[in-house]
Amino acid sequence: MVALRRTRERTGAHVVGERRHRGHRPPRPAPPRSLGTEEIDRALGYLHEPRFVDFSPRTIVAVLLDEGSYVACVRTLYRLLVKDGEAKERRDQLRHERYAVPRLHASAPNRGRTGSISGCPGNLLTSADVGCLASCRADCQR
Repeated sequence: MVALRRTRERTGAHVVGERRHRGHRPPRPAPPRSLGTEEIDRALGYLHEPRFVDFSPRTIVAVLLDEGSYVACVRTLYRLLVKDGEAKERRDQLRHERYAVPRLHASAPNRGRTGSISGCPGNLLTSADVGCLASCRADCQR
């Protein structure tokens, strides 16, 4: 690291292997075609009008186009709503349970003890037991 620092001081250039950005990068400039504050306020004003409260941004854009005015595209209106915390995912988000990974414990060669396949706790499986799980129930109750 010291050699890299010395090389950078001597040449003034970044050396391969050294990170150019230490810490935070400067913020990105705003895109030239982004909405100004007045346009954002106008779009939010339309979104908060009582007649548009129960409508989606797609419907609002369609109604405003029929009336002869254009505020912003549908995606921009959604971005403004998300930025203000007024829109979110409405579908139920499932949380999957974490199941234990089945483990195979061998007490001897060709004798594997595993979790319940047929409803019996800790059944002994061999190659002969795989074809007939009904006989396993009798083995499990020993």
